[in-house]
Amino acid sequence: MLAYLSEIFLSALILSSLQLDLGGFLVLYHSTKAKFFSRKTRALATSYILGSLTMFFLLLSVGLFLYTFIPPLYLIIALVVVALAAWLLYYRKGRSTELWLPRPISRFLHARAEATSSSIEAFSLGLLTPLAELPFVLLPSLVAAQALLSLDNNLLVLGFTLLYLFIAILPLLVCRLFLRRGSSLVDVQRWRVRNRLFFRIFAGVLYLVLAFFLCCFVLWGTC
Repeated sequence: MLAYLSEIFLSALILSSLQLDLGGFLVLYHSTKAKFFSRKTRALATSYILGSLTMFFLLLSVGLFLYTFIPPLYLIIALVVVALAAWLLYYRKGRSTELWLPRPISRFLHARAEATSSSIEAFSLGLLTPLAELPFVLLPSLVAAQALLSLDNNLLVLGFTLLYLFIAILPLLVCRLFLRRGSSLVDVQRWRVRNRLFFRIFAGVLYLVLAFFLCCFVLWGTC
């Protein structure tokens, strides 16, 4: 049981360490704060978070289906490869928080975030942003799905699924809380720039730890 909980927790922690979802949220907040009253801004932010939550749940559902077709060894190798990609490629060169995405996709997401003016648009943006990081998001979803499939208690499956989703969107919730309490967008962005090296190393290490867990608990069957 502890092994499955660890896999789910690590998978969710990887999702929460990725930066595109939070970056899209900050752009959305910046573009709406000057145009609308605070109630409108809060509504758009809530819709964005719900969209992200929905996409993480959909990817987990896809993982429940795909995992049965992927040999554990291939998944472990893929986790190691993505760990290296997180260290070497996740951030572009420089001191900004610009990510690995192709520039047309990055510009499109930025433009959509700036142009968002309704809850439906904010929800769709929240759906789209995690999907744009699919190479980094899909593998944790597959591992979490494997852990959930190994449980034989429906209440545990529900509880662990809710825990997984909560951790995945936790940075958005924390960011929103800080902004509502008076922190500025500049403060949040400076914090992201200051800690970008930490997040890059942290995410890569988490992928490797997750690969090690799969070796121990699935490939070698020691759990």
